[in-house]
Amino acid sequence: MSEQTLSASKTHDVAVVGAGIVGLAAALALAQRGLRVALLERAAPERVRSALGFDPRTVALAPPAVTLLKDLGVWDDAEAAAIDRMEVWEEEGTATLHFGADETLAHVVENSALTERMWSAAEACVEVRCPFRVDGYNELEASAALSGDDDAPGVEARLVLAADGASGGVGELAGAHLRRSRLVQHAIVSVVHCQREHEGVALQRFGVHGSVLALLPLADPRHRALIWSLPTLQQEAAMAWDDDAFCRALDDETEAAAQVRGVGPRFTFPLRQGLAADVNPSQRLVMLGDAARTLHPMAGQGVNVGLEDVRALLVRLPEGDLAPPGAWRRFAADRRARSKLMLGLHSALLAAYGAKAPLVRALRNMGVRFLDGNAPIKAQLVREAMGVGALATVGIGGSGGLP
Repeated sequence: MSEQTLSASKTHDVAVVGAGIVGLAAALALAQRGLRVALLERAAPERVRSALGFDPRTVALAPPAVTLLKDLGVWDDAEAAAIDRMEVWEEEGTATLHFGADETLAHVVENSALTERMWSAAEACVEVRCPFRVDGYNELEASAALSGDDDAPGVEARLVLAADGASGGVGELAGAHLRRSRLVQHAIVSVVHCQREHEGVALQRFGVHGSVLALLPLADPRHRALIWSLPTLQQEAAMAWDDDAFCRALDDETEAAAQVRGVGPRFTFPLRQGLAADVNPSQRLVMLGDAARTLHPMAGQGVNVGLEDVRALLVRLPEGDLAPPGAWRRFAADRRARSKLMLGLHSALLAAYGAKAPLVRALRNMGVRFLDGNAPIKAQLVREAMGVGALATVGIGGSGGLP
């Protein structure tokens, strides 16, 4: 839909700021409901492939997220790798957690492949304004006005959804604050080639110095996505290793579980956790995804919780005026409670595996053995991790698709 055919003064029903997976899902879902949607983004997504043929940035999507994307018409089974089982253990541990289910635990997709497909779908049904960098936010009587940083016409909408990440953006312009705690860690992401086929098994190992290493299946059976979080000094050393040394280190860390034989380009970024003080900081603004909270990548839940935001938003979408006074307060309370739960679980897990005292380690291994042998408790944990448990579906419903 060409922006030249649209009146610059027209008030949209919804303006979505940010075209990551969460923002694109919100824009597509609302457009499918017949709403007039504007999508504002600084730069169009581009397909990324490393030397090994895959985007090193990947996301593991839980079943409700996959169902939502299928309902939006942007899912491609051929580009997704199923996680059927997961093994979790620690460097000095004597017990391993084995997770499995009657259905697939998650699907791993390349970030840029999915966003490129969603962007193409959005161009057909919403007004895409790109490049557009928001530098002003002002609430009017019946709408909110977004201004850009150049001479491009602004955008007015009855409801604004901020899905523009954790760097502040529209939320900051509206007075919201994201409370971030800088972790003394960095993540290394890449793609690795393995001698052993992954067989749909995801591996996660906790190290004695607080490191967390995950190897996730990709569409090719001998390739895996790597996410390795390390204390800063260790991350700097690991980034300086040549490829052979890096592969040997991965084999040491995973006890040769994957038999890593090659690695693509490595990228690194600092790890943070944080929560917005209010995800509905003004009447016509709602924050989604990383704009609302940032999570440690350890459990791969950031995008999944962001897509939960989208599903919850669709459940609570008012008729008529999309943002009458107080309309989004219940949504804000529910999503903030969900965010606090996820942040607390992540922090507790990191603290538990980071404790080095021999007694704590012995108790931890006893707990792991108990949990691994307790099928009902483990099954409920799997349901929560898959996004279909009682805690994960508060205020949403359990279908996972479009309400």
